[in-house]
Amino acid sequence: MIREIKFRGKGKYSGIWVFGDYGHNDVRVMICDDFLHDVIPETVGQYTGLKDKNRMKVFEGDIVKTKYGTTFEVCFGLYLPISLKEYLDPYVVVEQKIVGFYAKDFFGEEFVLPNSKAYEVIGNVHDNPELLEVEK
Repeated sequence: MIREIKFRGKGKYSGIWVFGDYGHNDVRVMICDDFLHDVIPETVGQYTGLKDKNRMKVFEGDIVKTKYGTTFEVCFGLYLPISLKEYLDPYVVVEQKIVGFYAKDFFGEEFVLPNSKAYEVIGNVHDNPELLEVEK
């Protein structure tokens, strides 16, 4: 099965989310329905290939909430899951990092992205950054 590779970005002038592919030579341009859209580069995020419990597509930069009330940011890059940290010698940690989509909590701990049926998308880091703040 081929994974669907899609992106989203927030329109530079409209402020509306645009979904499609990005111009590989210029991240600021999203191609959607054969139209080019200037987007804010910091808002561009890739589709993870997962859908949440409500069948909503999960993108990099989304904030998800588990059934236990924990919130995570969906990220992409090099990471070291917390489950591996306790088993590794601290001097070889760099050698054990994984590349891919992962979840990061508000303490900065990194986790393998959980089963998508265990959470729902409640916002994203660009429109709802307050959802990641620690409650006082």
